[in-house]
Amino acid sequence: MSIDKPSLLSQVTPTKKMAPRRILLYGVDGIGKSTFGAEAPKPIFINVEKGLDDIDAHAFPRAESYQDVMKQTYALATEEHDFQTLVVDTADWFERFIVHYICEKTGANSINDPYNDEVNFNKGIDLVLDWWEKWIDLADKCQEERGMNIILLAHCHTPKFKDPTTDSYHRYEPKLSKASSERLREWVHEVLFATYEVFTEEKDEGFKQKRNVGHGSGRRVLKTVRAPSHEAKNRLAGMPDEIELKFSEYWKYVKGAHSNGASV
Repeated sequence: MSIDKPSLLSQVTPTKKMAPRRILLYGVDGIGKSTFGAEAPKPIFINVEKGLDDIDAHAFPRAESYQDVMKQTYALATEEHDFQTLVVDTADWFERFIVHYICEKTGANSINDPYNDEVNFNKGIDLVLDWWEKWIDLADKCQEERGMNIILLAHCHTPKFKDPTTDSYHRYEPKLSKASSERLREWVHEVLFATYEVFTEEKDEGFKQKRNVGHGSGRRVLKTVRAPSHEAKNRLAGMPDEIELKFSEYWKYVKGAHSNGASV
């Protein structure tokens, strides 16, 4: 006697929904990264560095170790609360905790200690990613089971980018190790670069010589699309390449993408 099995096609469902977002926002010093996080819906900060004294928000006691960050994230993932956004301030300082934790556990002098068999030959880099994954698993639970947005804040630096199509050049990226940056950029929905608006003006130098001169307006903006000058991405159709540095401005495009049938 044959047993009817439900058709796989009967299990097909629409994928688009207004789900919490995962954001990596990085930028220059003092640009307003923490303020962006504080503007998100009901935020709770994991305070890894001392930068919240002038921010009106809720925060755990300052984290001083990898274990502190994990315990605080676990509490948000498993306990009842009404917070809607987890803000890690900052991811690069959190990575320092990870490196310190690994060195402490292995007895290594550095994450690439050539004399330590647990971290040498790039094994230390793999360990950093392993410990990041443990945190990502908890952050995913915060999102999936508690409906929380996740915002990772980070400082920036300007490493040399090896472009296979042209000469190498420097560009802005999150101030993380290369492997960690790649993994987090893959995990989040949006990578946003916070900076000041800059425009160029062509100046006549005489003798038929001209040069471009940069000027700043003082306006704070978010770059949302990757360019030679910076790393960025977004999954929101209709999002401009540059928007004002305000969470409400960003969220406007998140809601718009779900209300007009655009891809998210």
